[in-house]
Amino acid sequence: MNRLVVAAFIVFAPVAATAKGPIGIGDMKIGMSRAQVEALPSDAPVHLTEPMSPYVYKNRKPTPGEDVFDTKLLTPWSDSPLKAVLTFSGGTLASVSVTLDDSANMANEIRGQIAAKYGAPRVQDDMKEEQCVYRNGANFKVKSGVVTYLWTEPSTDHAPIETSVLQASFESCPSNLRYGSSGPLRLNALSIGYEKPKEPDKTNPF
Repeated sequence: MNRLVVAAFIVFAPVAATAKGPIGIGDMKIGMSRAQVEALPSDAPVHLTEPMSPYVYKNRKPTPGEDVFDTKLLTPWSDSPLKAVLTFSGGTLASVSVTLDDSANMANEIRGQIAAKYGAPRVQDDMKEEQCVYRNGANFKVKSGVVTYLWTEPSTDHAPIETSVLQASFESCPSNLRYGSSGPLRLNALSIGYEKPKEPDKTNPF
């Protein structure tokens, strides 16, 4: 059997044949209680490696009814624990967000594992090119933006569970070619959780 398929079978929680996306990572499933998440054994493929601590809000405000925690997860993708944010709503796990290695390798591996079991994702590509032109004739392009790969598991008794692998890259034209480019700033993340309702469009007063 293909190693990629085997890995996907082990890592992602099993679902019905008609499923369109994961419902968790390993034995950590959306809908579990906090006690169940904390009780995952240390020999499980995915488990907490440190106690959960209250999430420190920096770029967003708390959502009423949600309890958000910082922690670290041991996963099959890295020998070192990965930073994670767990959100509980109504006492049950509503979402898991994992910060991945900033290289493309880990994110590509995870995308391949999910696709091997659940099929091709929907892709939202917001990458944009910037032309860098200099007086000495140098001319090249840099890319910045976010590409998001999405899978959705429908449900009849709760909101759909959406899985996203986000791969972001941000780079600007160097101000001085003497120092060259420092290379793009990269950010990769895996998120699995209940799909949140879309915010209504703002009223256009014109």
